[in-house]
Amino acid sequence: MDDLRTTYERAERFCEWNVRARVRNVTVTPHWLPDGDRFWYEHQVPGGTEIRLVDPTSGAVSVLDAPPAGPPLVPAGRLRSPDGRHDLLRLGADLAVAPVVPSAADPSAVDEAAADAAASPPPRALTTGGEPDCGYGLGAESSTTFVTNQRAGVVPPPVALWSPDSRRVVTHLLDQRAVPPLHLLDSRPPDGAHPQLWTYRMPLVGEPIATAALVVIDLDTGAVTPVEGDPLLVEWGSPIEIGWVWWSHDSTEVWFLREARGAQRLELCIADAATGAVRTIVTEEADDWVEPHPLLPWASQVREVPGGRHAVWITERTGWRHLDLIDLVTGGRTPLTAGEWAVREVLDVDGSWVWFTACGREPGRDPYFRATYRVPLGGGDPELLTPEDADHATVLSPSRRFLLDTTSTIDTAPVTRVRTAAGALVAEVVTADLSALHADGWTPPERFCVRGSGADGVTELYGVIYRPCDFDPSRRYPVIDSFYPGPQLIRTPKSFTVDDSAGVDAWPGPWGAQALAELGFVVVNVDGRGAPLRSRTQHHATAGHLEDHALDDHVTALHALAADRPWMDLGRGVGAQGHSAGAAATVRALLTRPELFTVGVAGSGVHDLRRYVAYWGEKYQGLVGEADYDHQSNLDLADRLEGELLLIHGELDDNVHPSNTLAMYDAFVQADRDVELVLLAGWGHPCWTHPYYVRRSWDFFVRHLLGQDPPAGYRVTSAPPA
Repeated sequence: MDDLRTTYERAERFCEWNVRARVRNVTVTPHWLPDGDRFWYEHQVPGGTEIRLVDPTSGAVSVLDAPPAGPPLVPAGRLRSPDGRHDLLRLGADLAVAPVVPSAADPSAVDEAAADAAASPPPRALTTGGEPDCGYGLGAESSTTFVTNQRAGVVPPPVALWSPDSRRVVTHLLDQRAVPPLHLLDSRPPDGAHPQLWTYRMPLVGEPIATAALVVIDLDTGAVTPVEGDPLLVEWGSPIEIGWVWWSHDSTEVWFLREARGAQRLELCIADAATGAVRTIVTEEADDWVEPHPLLPWASQVREVPGGRHAVWITERTGWRHLDLIDLVTGGRTPLTAGEWAVREVLDVDGSWVWFTACGREPGRDPYFRATYRVPLGGGDPELLTPEDADHATVLSPSRRFLLDTTSTIDTAPVTRVRTAAGALVAEVVTADLSALHADGWTPPERFCVRGSGADGVTELYGVIYRPCDFDPSRRYPVIDSFYPGPQLIRTPKSFTVDDSAGVDAWPGPWGAQALAELGFVVVNVDGRGAPLRSRTQHHATAGHLEDHALDDHVTALHALAADRPWMDLGRGVGAQGHSAGAAATVRALLTRPELFTVGVAGSGVHDLRRYVAYWGEKYQGLVGEADYDHQSNLDLADRLEGELLLIHGELDDNVHPSNTLAMYDAFVQADRDVELVLLAGWGHPCWTHPYYVRRSWDFFVRHLLGQDPPAGYRVTSAPPA
């Protein structure tokens, strides 16, 4: 067996930032050409990249000297019109429009561009009367990244949408004045010794929230037309920011979703862009919550059918997420899909078909795997377009003639293919190169299904097991459960990913768990009841009692797995780790299941929902006065701690405020319980990539679960910056 220093070095090679540097072509990001069929992408080769052009019509792939010319760059803080003639920008808390200087995008013509800019007319004001906390086109400070973006110097464009014909803009008057401020203190600012205060407005559970009053601005006349009805609620990001507002194809209407506080009602509304008159097309209601998409950021899945008469809507009225065709005149519904499987995402719609992804329709497969289908608008059975038994990340070309499909599992290399819109294979674009991982002795994780052993005796639980590269089945390995129980994400990766750049389907990825396993552990991910992407019953199992964290399912799964895997040693106690909601579950596991969970590392934990953004708690736990916010808190259970616990938090976390962890720590102090606390100066919510976070987590499990002394003086040196 390797000495621990060598083991740590191997573990570090499996941290996500090192894996990302050693694999190639895991994802293909298409840059579509104006014809809507052809695309180019950056193909990774040893030592760099090359530009490859793919022609789906012929299946031909060619190498280019340089990327094809794209649209001109848009200056920071501006939003360019579709016709490329105007930029929308902020003037304080108001909006203005400026003509585009054509040469400004040409770096070789800086002097000419400056001269043109000097000669061009100044921006023309579109609104007046905006204030710092009640302004037009402002971004919501409750977005959970507001301070992070300010610290990074990000200059966001106005929160607005141009109409397709470039004649109008829809934006909002964002009123945040009633929202109480939160404060973060940077104790190590880069420009001095005095701590720097960062202030932002984020509503906690039960507090006043911001509102967004939609307005339509006509560029020709200057008219500012309010959209009728009460302002939309802003409990997290604004409706425009999260994609709940959009234009009709013909630029005559503004479509939007209206959500009640607590998310128990969701409406599809359409506003006349000229008059602001609103009609409500669809209303969905539930005792707990209704949402347009089961995953963060809950993007709208409504799609207008060309012709302006119908729309596609996703509903859970049957207990499973399915497609309805909505008549926009009568409000009538026609089901397009049905059965005990779940529609995941609508990709596109034309006059004949709906293309969508779904989970669980094909028997005998992992019910979380995405597959791609199309279904006729006139009625009929869905057609499977991606037949491989794996997870499919699919993009429909702008022409709707081709699919770009990347197929993988957590233990197989991604293969990217081009298919016709009817599913016929056209060409294989690239297979990811994982040879560097295999050269390091990488042992792919084991996918599992513990059939019928959920705590309710019925639910099938799916997950993965990570083992070290030098795994020896004759040995006994301590076990660590890597948690994430949030109802808006799953924890178990389904495709081969290297980081979260592919979005929520890649978060938080497998590599933190794999690196931890290399130290001599078996690490488990499992998605219990309360996780999304299956039935409504499964997803809503923890509604109103998030404190459960599906812990009974985790306990049941661990015992079921260990029953026929003698190398899983539960006898010495099980470790727990998690971030954010996963940290809350980690602490809860040690407090309420001490007979099993004995060691924990909890990062940036939401230990009391009353200290977190209103939207998440009020949606999944319930409204204040209607839901139990006492029993969900970990703070009142601090005196139950028997095991070893490490708490970690970044001091500039604008997602989960560090007061969560400090209050949890103080509860342990008041209960006279010994815990360790690490605060990371200058870091925000993604602090799990901090090298000190990584090393301290490893050391903690090695010392308290493996029973060995960590290598003295070891430093993780390759993590990315904050």
